[in-house]
Amino acid sequence: MHQVANAGERSNCPVGVCGEAASDPALAAVLIGLGVTSLSCNVSTIQDVAQAITSLTFVEMRDAAIAALEASNAAEAKLLARKHLHKLASLGL
Repeated sequence: MHQVANAGERSNCPVGVCGEAASDPALAAVLIGLGVTSLSCNVSTIQDVAQAITSLTFVEMRDAAIAALEASNAAEAKLLARKHLHKLASLGL
């Protein structure tokens, strides 16, 4: 995803993610931090995703993405990203 987002930025092309990944508030924040420019999610999750991404700064989302990229596996990536997205826990996300 990181490589695709970088290629999109270099080519001035939007990069979008849809489905389950875009519907998870924390993962949506990480995707934005990676450089994804649009998200398409289930209508039932829009409010939570919007609340998550508007409560965070881009720097926080980018830092969470960088931390996730440094992980050796998916579980560690989630844990490291969540440490940078601690505001979401207080929102119940």
